[in-house]
Amino acid sequence: MLFMVLLAALALLFVIGPLLWRVRASSAREDSVNASLAWYQQRLSLLAEEAADPVSLAEMEEELAAVLLAEHPQEALAQAEKGLEPVGDASWTPQRVTNALLVFGILLLAIASLTYARLGSMALPELQGAEAVLSLSPETQRDEILTWVQRLEARAAQTEDAKVLYLLGHGRLKLSDFQQAERDFARASALSQGDPSVDFYWFQARYLAAQGVLDQGSRELAEKILRADPNNAQVLEILAVAAIGEGDAETAIRMLNRTLNNPVTVEREKATATAIANLRETLVEQVGPKIRVAVSASAMPPAGATVFVVARPPGGGMPFAVARRSVALLPFDVVLDDLVSMSEQRKLSQASEIEVAVRISASGSATAQEGDWSWRSGALDWAQPGGNETKIATISANVSPPDG
Repeated sequence: MLFMVLLAALALLFVIGPLLWRVRASSAREDSVNASLAWYQQRLSLLAEEAADPVSLAEMEEELAAVLLAEHPQEALAQAEKGLEPVGDASWTPQRVTNALLVFGILLLAIASLTYARLGSMALPELQGAEAVLSLSPETQRDEILTWVQRLEARAAQTEDAKVLYLLGHGRLKLSDFQQAERDFARASALSQGDPSVDFYWFQARYLAAQGVLDQGSRELAEKILRADPNNAQVLEILAVAAIGEGDAETAIRMLNRTLNNPVTVEREKATATAIANLRETLVEQVGPKIRVAVSASAMPPAGATVFVVARPPGGGMPFAVARRSVALLPFDVVLDDLVSMSEQRKLSQASEIEVAVRISASGSATAQEGDWSWRSGALDWAQPGGNETKIATISANVSPPDG
C-alpha cells in the first residue's frame, strides 16, 4: 500500500509543479500590468489639471497610451475596452488552484487504490514467504505450519485465490487434514482451470482422505493427469498399489512398467523390477504370447546408459512392446507381452511376425543414435498355433558396441 501512496504522491507533484509555476507567472504579470495602468491613470489626471489646450491634452494622452501599449499590448487593449480596470486572471485564482489540486489528488489516490485492489491486497504483507509451507517439515516444524495455515485460512475466507488455496492445501496435507486439503485443492484446480500440478495434489489428497481407496472420481482425475503427463510416476504408483489391493496384477504390472520410463535410482528400479516379476508369478493365466529376453553385454557399457528392449516388425517400425531398464541392472531378464504393449491398439498378440531388438543408449534417447550399442534377433514367426496354447520364446541378447 505504501508503494501505491508514494506513486500517487509522485504523480501529484507532476501536476502541482506546472500549476504553481503558472500561478506565479500569472501573478507577476498582473502586478506589472496593474502598476503600468496605475501610472497611466495618474499621468492622465495630472495632464487634465495642467493642460489648458484641449488639443495638446489629447496629443499627450495618445502618447501615454502608446507607451502603455508598447509595454503590455494585449493587456492594454483588453483593459482599454473595460475602462482601464486592473488586470486579473479569474481562471487561476488561489482558491481555484487549491480546488484543482484537491480534485487531482483525490483522483490520483482513487486510481492508485483501484490499481492496488487489482494487483494486491492489504493482507498480502502477512502472506509474504507463505511458500515456505512447501518445505517445512511436519515432524519438526509443525507450529510454523499451523501459523501459515491460520494466515492462509483467513485470506481464503476473504477471496478466491488459487495460489492461497494451493498453499493452504499443502499445509493441511502436512497436518494430515486430508479431507480439508482435498477441498482446498479442488477449489484451487477450478480457479486454475485444471493445472496438472494442482490436480496431482488434489488426486493425492483424495486418495489419502479415502484411506487408500480409489473411487470413480479419483480414477477419472488420475486419467486426466496422465493425459497431460503419461509417465507421472507418483500417479502410476498409486494406481499400481490400488490395483494390487484389488487383486488386479495385470493393471499393476502395466502401471509399474510405465514408472520405469522416468529416471529413478538404481535401488528403486531394482525394487520395481522385482515387484513386476513377483506380480507375473501371481497371474493365473498367461496374457497372450510372451518373450523372455536375457540381456547381457559383451563389454562394459557407458555408465548411466539406458537399455531398451523392444519387440517390433522385422527390419524396424513402431514397436509392439517395450521395456526400459538402467544399464546398472545388467545382466537382467525382461518379459515382453501385452502388459508392456505400446498401446491397446497395438499389442504383441496381434503381430504375426516380429523381431527383438536391444539397444543401449548413452544419451537415454528412445530414438536410435550413432554410437548406440545394439543387438537384433532376426525375424520370428509369431503366428499363434491355434487353440488356447500360448507361445513363449526365450532369447539371449548379448549386446555389443558399434565396432564389436
